[in-house]
Amino acid sequence: MDPQTGAMLLAKVEQLQSDVAALLERTPDTRKTWLEPQELGALVGRSTRTLGLWRENGKLSARSYRKNGRGFQYHRQHALADLKQEIS
Repeated sequence: MDPQTGAMLLAKVEQLQSDVAALLERTPDTRKTWLEPQELGALVGRSTRTLGLWRENGKLSARSYRKNGRGFQYHRQHALADLKQEIS
């Protein structure tokens, strides 16, 4: 293998490692039932503000979220089902 090909392969491997690390950061722990807004936002690719607007506009059913102190938590399964059309 010539040096140029080796350098190109190394660059691709490093990019793949970076991509996987970024995906792992965005993927919440799948064992958790209740997600923080940031976790659900990362999972669906939307901001926490957008989640709040969807909650206020009724796109998230009452079973999909609960009050948590001054904020909210989102039920993983129910919220994703409610938002299926929004995120596709």
